[in-house]
Amino acid sequence: RTELREHVGGHRDVDAILSVGASAEERTVLETEGADSVTRLEFRPDRTAAEWRLDDSQSPYWMTPFVEFKTTWHPVGR
Repeated sequence: RTELREHVGGHRDVDAILSVGASAEERTVLETEGADSVTRLEFRPDRTAAEWRLDDSQSPYWMTPFVEFKTTWHPVGR
């Protein structure tokens, strides 16, 4: 984890990172490196094995910070 955070955080082909249980130092490095490549970052606290099995840990809404929504307008009729 330590050896990867700078490389992954600043890599231009990494669009998003979900970091679970990051220390303050790890968070700072990821935020600093990710700012240059506009990487989306989401930080969550670590969970126990039992907590990972809870419904809120299995929710697809964990993806929401990484999804980009765009509106497409098209003419209707004429």
